[in-house]
Amino acid sequence: MGIPAMTKCCNQLDACYDTCGSNKYRCDAKFRWCMQSICSDLKRSLGFVSKVEACWDLNYQIAGNRQSAEVACSTAL
Repeated sequence: MGIPAMTKCCNQLDACYDTCGSNKYRCDAKFRWCMQSICSDLKRSLGFVSKVEACWDLNYQIAGNRQSAEVACSTAL
């Protein structure tokens, strides 16, 4: 089961990468911040420990390139 709120982060990441002249480091940093916000909100409001752990794992899957970010986003949906 995915976490639909993550779709927003994934869409923002796609838009950032697709913007001419965008900086990969900034795109990835914004994506991580967005994912961390969602993970923190889930932990605070729902207490889904396993989901939050999976959320943090998913957040760190975007280690090096767009392909890994796309994989992370496809598993979130």
